[in-house]
Amino acid sequence: MILVRKVKHAGVNVYMDILSPCNLKDICNTIMNMDPRVRFVGVLDKDAKLIEGGMRKEVSPLLPADKDDLFYLRIISHLKELKDLASTLGDLGYGFIKMAKISFVYLSLKDSRTLLVSMEPDVDPSFIIPTIRNYMVE
Repeated sequence: MILVRKVKHAGVNVYMDILSPCNLKDICNTIMNMDPRVRFVGVLDKDAKLIEGGMRKEVSPLLPADKDDLFYLRIISHLKELKDLASTLGDLGYGFIKMAKISFVYLSLKDSRTLLVSMEPDVDPSFIIPTIRNYMVE
């Protein structure tokens, strides 16, 4: 069972803090299985190391493997920068980056972990929040 904290973001309840590490794999698998256009689902620790999840088996990565760590570090760094603005702008619900070849969504999890999802650029990322909500107990 996963417990999460409900946060109001732009009038929408966002559920963010995952307390049970044993279910991280379940969340990654659930999100991955929701849409074949999801390319990658992973959980990063505070040091930008992948601790759960990975790339869809039948999908080729766009970045060379030696660039993964740098990419993860940049995502974590970007998230930290946005969190620094929380006192002025409010808590971060999630981040979304859309590029020509790929889109990314990332959410802050408990203990400085980050849920990162990459998908084809035409995918609407809004399905991720309800998926996490299905795992939560208020």
